[in-house]
Amino acid sequence: NLGEQDAMVIDETGGLEKGGSTVGVQRQYTGTAGRIGNSQMSVFVVYSTSAGHIFIDRELYLPAGWVTGDEAYGKDAAGLRDPLGDREQAYVLAVACDHRITDTAPRRPRRRDGWPKRVWQELSAGAGAKGRRYCLWARIRLRQAGKPGQRWMLMRRNRRTGETAFYRCYSPRPASLAELARVAGRRWTIEETFQTGKELTGLDEHQVRTWTSWYRWTTLVMLAHAFLAITAAHARTDTEQGLISLTRNEIRHLYSKLVLEPTHTTTDIPAWSIWHRGHQHRARLCHYQRRPHTPPA
Repeated sequence: NLGEQDAMVIDETGGLEKGGSTVGVQRQYTGTAGRIGNSQMSVFVVYSTSAGHIFIDRELYLPAGWVTGDEAYGKDAAGLRDPLGDREQAYVLAVACDHRITDTAPRRPRRRDGWPKRVWQELSAGAGAKGRRYCLWARIRLRQAGKPGQRWMLMRRNRRTGETAFYRCYSPRPASLAELARVAGRRWTIEETFQTGKELTGLDEHQVRTWTSWYRWTTLVMLAHAFLAITAAHARTDTEQGLISLTRNEIRHLYSKLVLEPTHTTTDIPAWSIWHRGHQHRARLCHYQRRPHTPPA
């Protein structure tokens, strides 16, 4: 159990490939390399909650409160947004800044630069590596004739730069602005999942050619990542004061040294882990004290 307030996050990741024999390889843009090249792209779904986030297999159906994704998925009205709405599945999907609203609204919205300050609310989009991410949020109510549910255009503004991001939102029930902001912030968890999946469980280290081989490798990677994520989530319920919670990286290290490659000096490994987590706790405490609106957990 990874807790409540769940969301399904959709995104893709890729890696450069030298040859052309690997399944799914072609010349295309990959964000991993930041350029067009001979690469393989894979689309993943992550189950994200307040306690953790794990990859979800395509055959596994797991009902979620929300679906969220970036602009590549938010612009797909016919293939994703409309079908989700028809199933009464709530979503928060990013769209481009030039996205056109064809829905009829209760009133004509003003330009975002001309809105009064009271329209914007300072809300957290969730915890990040440097504390809670606070932004300014606002929304416009949208209406579609003959379709039930609640629809909004959500906006997120950076407090420092003023840069604004946009989201199309739907829910079969009323939802607060704070809830929409929380779901929008869930999208960033898939980036962390990709990073930890590659660093800890070898998501991008396959040397296979066929679809079946790639699928088997990826399934094993997802299972290994789920083990680390769920173990970390349960470890948070029994954390000693003055230590950070056990992370996926720390659990992988302990499992490797104590189970996979046991040595005669196993008593030193837990002691080193406690010292390391205590040092990280003090560093995090000092960092949070220097930042506004980020009280230490």
